[in-house]
Amino acid sequence: ERMGGFKDAFYLEVWRHLLVRPGHSEALSQLNSATSGLHNIRHAWAELQANAREERMKKNTGLKAVLAERGDLFSLQNNHQGHPSVFLTPAAQSFDPSEGVPPVSVVASITQAARDIEIALAQQSAGGFSSPGGDPLAGLGGGLGDPLAMAAMGAPLPEAGDPLAMAAMGAPLPE
Repeated sequence: ERMGGFKDAFYLEVWRHLLVRPGHSEALSQLNSATSGLHNIRHAWAELQANAREERMKKNTGLKAVLAERGDLFSLQNNHQGHPSVFLTPAAQSFDPSEGVPPVSVVASITQAARDIEIALAQQSAGGFSSPGGDPLAGLGGGLGDPLAMAAMGAPLPEAGDPLAMAAMGAPLPE
C-alpha cells in the first residue's frame, strides 16, 4: 500500500540526506534537531505532523516509528557510539530518490533477486551448483563472461588492454 504524499516527502528528504552522509547514516536526534537538523527534513516532518490524520497517523507518532514503517529503505539501530540512528538499507542505496519513493513490493523484489544472485554465486564457488554451462547468472543475460552483466553487479569494466581481465571473459591470452 502506498503511503500518502506527506510521508513520501518526508522519506525522500531523509533518504537524500543519508545518501550523502558517511556510512549512509545519521543519529535520529540530529535529523529533526532545531539547531543542527536540516531545514528540508524539519519542514517535511512538520508538514507530516500537521497532516497526520490524512496519513492515517496518530498526532504523537514519533519520527522513529514513521521511518520504521519503511524497513525496506531505512534500518534503525545504534551507531558505533551507541546512539539510536537511521541507516539506508542496501536496497535504498541502489535506488534513485529523484524517481520517487518506490513501492515496498518493488524494493522487496529487487532485494530478493539480489539474495538469489548471492546464493547462486556462493553455491557455485562451493562447487555445489550446476546449470547449463555452469554459469548461475546465465539466465540474467550474458552471464559471468558478459562485461555488462558483471558491471551491473558492481564489478569494474575491464581495461581494453588488460590481458587477465580479457582472459577472464573468455578472450584468448596473447602469445
